[in-house]
Amino acid sequence: MTDRSKKYEYLEHTEQIKKCSGMYIGEKACVETDMFIFDESTGLMVLQSIAFCEAYQKIACEVVDNAQDNATHGTNAIDVSYCSKTGEISVSNNGDTIPVRMNDELGEYDATLLFSRPCSGSNYTATDENSGAKGQNGYGVKLTGLFSQQIRVVCIDGKLRFEQTWAEGMSKVGKPSVKSMTGKSKWSTIVSFVPDAVFFELTDAQIQSQYDLIRTDLLRRAYLCPGMTFTFNKKKLVKGKCNLTKYMSLFTNSVTKPTLIDVPNNSDFQLGFGLSKEPLVESFVNGNFTAKGGTHAKCAVSLVSSAIRKHFETKKKRVTFAMIKSLLAVFCDFTVKHAKFTSQTKTEYAGVLAPGKYHIEPEVIIQGARKCGILKALEDLLSMREQKSLMTSSPSTKQRTVHIEKLMDARNAGTKKSRECNLYLVEGDSAKTMFVSGAPAIKRENNGVFPLRGKFMNVYSASARAVTNNEEIRKIVSILGLDYKRTYKQPDELRTLRYGHVFVLTDADVDGFHIFSLIAAYFVNFFPNLLKHGFLKRMITPVIKAQRGPYSLEFFDKPSYQKWADASPD
Repeated sequence: MTDRSKKYEYLEHTEQIKKCSGMYIGEKACVETDMFIFDESTGLMVLQSIAFCEAYQKIACEVVDNAQDNATHGTNAIDVSYCSKTGEISVSNNGDTIPVRMNDELGEYDATLLFSRPCSGSNYTATDENSGAKGQNGYGVKLTGLFSQQIRVVCIDGKLRFEQTWAEGMSKVGKPSVKSMTGKSKWSTIVSFVPDAVFFELTDAQIQSQYDLIRTDLLRRAYLCPGMTFTFNKKKLVKGKCNLTKYMSLFTNSVTKPTLIDVPNNSDFQLGFGLSKEPLVESFVNGNFTAKGGTHAKCAVSLVSSAIRKHFETKKKRVTFAMIKSLLAVFCDFTVKHAKFTSQTKTEYAGVLAPGKYHIEPEVIIQGARKCGILKALEDLLSMREQKSLMTSSPSTKQRTVHIEKLMDARNAGTKKSRECNLYLVEGDSAKTMFVSGAPAIKRENNGVFPLRGKFMNVYSASARAVTNNEEIRKIVSILGLDYKRTYKQPDELRTLRYGHVFVLTDADVDGFHIFSLIAAYFVNFFPNLLKHGFLKRMITPVIKAQRGPYSLEFFDKPSYQKWADASPD
C-alpha cells in the first residue's frame, strides 16, 4: 500500500500562481484563430487569422487596466510602447501616483507592496470611487511581474521619484531607489516589463501578432473611454471624437450600416447593431472589452433579435433566433458598478442585470433593423428557403398515373397526348357527379375532373411552406405534374405537364368567383407564365336568364340584371 501523504504538497502563493497559471492569466498555448485586428493601412477593423496567446495578452492588459483605473485620481493619458530589440513593453500614465512613502507596519514602500505582493490593493471595499475599477482581487499587475523576465516600476509623486526592479518572475528583488525630483515629468507612473520568453515559448512571428493584438485592444479602449487619450509608441491612436458610433464605423468592411439605437433615460447602456456577413458581438463593460461576452452581451442580442422575431410574427412569417443571429452584428457597452467577471482574465461578464433596466421599445429597434438592411436580408433568406422547399415538393418527371382520391383522371393524362387533355376543377362531390354523368359526351380520354373542398387557399397570406404542405394544393400539383423548378416560359416545357389546360367550374355567384380568384392567384404567384399560354380557363354560366316571348337575355352578375330590370317598363 502506497503512502498517500507523499502525494500532497504545499505551495507558497506565488508558486501556486505560476504552477496554476491558467486560473489567473488564461491559456498560455498560442492558437491560430480569426479575430478582428485594426489595419493601419485602411483604418478599419479587419477579420484575419492571427496567433492569439490569452496569457500574454492578459499580463499586458493588467498593467493598462491599472493605469486606466487611476482615472479617479486624475489619469487621462496612457501610453504603451514596445521595443522590438529588447521585447520590453512599457505602460505610462499621468495623474496622481501611489504616494512615495514607507509603510511603517510592513516595513516597505507602498509601491513595493502594491506591485509585488499578490492580494494587495485598495479596491476590496466597494465605494463609489472604485465602482468602475477593473482590478478588484488584488492580483493585477503582480501577475505581470510573475510571468516576466524583468519588471521595473517608477512612481513620481511630484517631489520624490521611486524606482524598483524585479527579475526572473519576481524571484530576484532589486533594492528600491528613492530620489528627489529635480524637474517635471509628463508621466507619474511607468511600468516596464519583458515577458518571460521561456514560459511563453513564442516565435518572433507570434510575438509580433501579440503586439498587433495589444494595439487593437488599446484602440478599443480609446473609442470606448472618451475621456482618456491612448497612444502607442507615443503616437495617438484616435483623432477626433471617441464613442461607440465611431467605433462601429471601423467595421464597415464586415457590417452594413451599423446603427446606434437611442436609449432614452439610461446613460448606463449603449446599443448598436448592423447587418453582418458573419455573426458578431462586440461587447464592453465599463469600456473593458469582453471577448467572451457574458450576461450583458446576451441581454443586448436578445433585445434586438426578440424585437425582429416579433416583427415577423405579426406578418405570419416564421423567423428563428438562429436565422437572425446569423446576420446580426451587435455592439454594446454597459456601465456597471463593481462589475463581476467569471475569472481573473475579465473576458466574460458574470453580473446579474437589474430586471427592466435595459429596455428599448421594439419599434425603435425595427427602425434600425430596416435602416441597416437586416429585415430585407431576412426576407430574402426566407424567400430562398421557401423556394428551396418548393423545389423539393414537386415531382421531377411527368407521371403516367397518379393515385389521388376522388380524381377522375383523363386516360391520356401523362402520355404523349397530355397537351390535348383538360382538367376540370369543380365545387364539391355533387358537381363532380353531375360532370361524370355527362362525361360520355365530352370524352373521358381527354377530360379529367377533380372536386375542390370548399374555398381554395389564399397563397398571398401564406408562407411557401404552408402552400407546399396544403393537401389540396399538393394534390393539384401532382395531378397536373407541376414543377416549381420550372418557369414554363418556353412552350416545350408544357410537354412536361399531365394536362394541357385547367378549367374552373364554379357556381355563378360571389363564392364561385372568389374560388376562381384564389386559384388564379396561386398560378399568378407561382406559375405566371402558364397564364400567358392560356393554361387556366373559367367556364362562365349566366346567373339569371330573362325571357319575354321569343326573346331571352343572359346576365352573368346580379348588378347587370338589376340595372336592366330597373330600366325595363315591365
